[in-house]
Amino acid sequence: MSSVLESTLQERARQAMAVTRSDPATARRLAAEVLAGAEDPGTRAAALLVQTTLLHRDSKQTEARQAAREALELARTAADQELVMRCLNMLGLIQHALADERSALEHFHESARVAEAIGDGRGLTAALANTAMVMHAQGDRESALQVFRDILTKPHIQTNPQFRAQTRHNLAQTLWDLGRELPECAELFKLAAAGKRELGDRWSLAFTLCSLSGVERDLGRFAEARETLREVETLLTGEASQELRYLLHLNLGVLLTAPGNPERDPAAALVDLTAALAAARATKTPAYEAMAHQYLAEALIAAGRHAEACEELKAAAKIREENQRDESRRHLERLRVAFEAERAQTEAAHERKLRTEAEAFNAQIREQNTRLEKLYREKSDIIGLIAHDLRAPLAAALELVGEITATPDDRKNVVETATLLAGSHRQMLELTQALLDIESIESGTMRTKEGSADLAALFADLQLAHATDIRTKSLHIGINLPAGRLAWRGPVLLLQRVAENLFSNAVKYTPHGGRVTLAARQEADGLRLRVSDNGPGIPPDQRDRLFEKFATAGTMPTGGEAVHGLGLYLAQCCARHAGGTIRYEDTPGGGATFVLELPAAD
Repeated sequence: MSSVLESTLQERARQAMAVTRSDPATARRLAAEVLAGAEDPGTRAAALLVQTTLLHRDSKQTEARQAAREALELARTAADQELVMRCLNMLGLIQHALADERSALEHFHESARVAEAIGDGRGLTAALANTAMVMHAQGDRESALQVFRDILTKPHIQTNPQFRAQTRHNLAQTLWDLGRELPECAELFKLAAAGKRELGDRWSLAFTLCSLSGVERDLGRFAEARETLREVETLLTGEASQELRYLLHLNLGVLLTAPGNPERDPAAALVDLTAALAAARATKTPAYEAMAHQYLAEALIAAGRHAEACEELKAAAKIREENQRDESRRHLERLRVAFEAERAQTEAAHERKLRTEAEAFNAQIREQNTRLEKLYREKSDIIGLIAHDLRAPLAAALELVGEITATPDDRKNVVETATLLAGSHRQMLELTQALLDIESIESGTMRTKEGSADLAALFADLQLAHATDIRTKSLHIGINLPAGRLAWRGPVLLLQRVAENLFSNAVKYTPHGGRVTLAARQEADGLRLRVSDNGPGIPPDQRDRLFEKFATAGTMPTGGEAVHGLGLYLAQCCARHAGGTIRYEDTPGGGATFVLELPAAD
């Protein structure tokens, strides 16, 4: 289809919607033309909504409901939320006409949600007014009355003639049904009628005039009531709905049997009430039919035909009883549907819970697998580390022992060999101790006692423990401590482990003739211990991995010492176990500085 033709049909659909109230014949023709040629779902939905409105006004509620449902599906396909809102409102009105108030409320509430979502104040107010109309039908007339009064105060209602006229009608109808303020009811109905005349809405005007005639009758204004009904008669054309015909004839019949009416004529009333009964049956609305039987019985009683009146009363009672049974069946069906929906929701919720639990369990399994894989890799690393870093010093130790055994009387050779042997054993001891410390920290089994550490004594012990390496590499050791005694209280063993690893690391990477500086000072928030060297430092791309297990900086120790990648990891573990941390800094002039920060004792 060409875009020009589609645009033309869209315009015709808009025209049909605009004249639905004032010119139903034209609206019906335009809607049929659109549906015969349009392919766009939004255009078809608009045309179907026009047909739905006309079917609803003609009291063809079953056909109207089917058309409204089709229009709603098309509007949703077109993603036209305003059309969706209007279709839902119309469905609610149809369900209300079919006396299915629960379904009507559901549609009105959904329409209100859509209106609120798209910021349509007019649509929201319409849904609210229709909801109040259902509240009125269900007997909650006080609440409905308050809603209608509130709606009349809304600014956009004051500027919308159609809404203003219909809300005045609804307010007057509620007051009349409550039996209150009949003069005000009459004035409100007259104002509503005037507004509908200006809009050219003949169908809605006829409804308002029927209600106005009833109020005028109750006020004893019989002549005015008859004149009002004459205007209704002029509005009824060949297209007038059976519902309007029912209301006209019912009001005429009741007026002709009203006590005090000078023109009271029970015989003529019977003709109109019989016509009202026929129209009520045509609308297939049990409430209308029961009311027609009721008033027909009263007219028969006024005419002295009591036996016939009794039959009419029985017919009214039977219809009401059947309607009540139908309503009970509908209510039971709604309960069944609600129960099935609730059960489905419960089952779905249970399935979601099981799925969530399964996903959580799978996540735990994946996490455990990841942890096991990590442990397996670490185990492999440790085995490789032991095989590599222990095998060499063990082999060297065995060789040195053999050398001592071979020349036991060569004292100088024995001393030198024993010194080398001690170095090999110290290397194995360091690695073994590091592995044991890491295992105890990671497993949470490390036990440390609180004590007081003298930093000067600690630094002296470090130099003594590494005296051979310091002497071999001709290193200069600088000590920077404040005057007087500096002590720190806490888990002393952890402090010793950290200091040992940082100092050992500095000695390994400081070149021959280089300098290592140990410094400490007491800050307000705790102890700062710094170990600096003038070695190669840490390349920037390696700093993120400094404190990882088995991580190496990519540079080799200057004296060929063994590197197992556990020293800084163990130092950081010990620092954190003591409540502190270690950070890296570049040393001015080149080299690495590691800063240990430990909290002050409580």
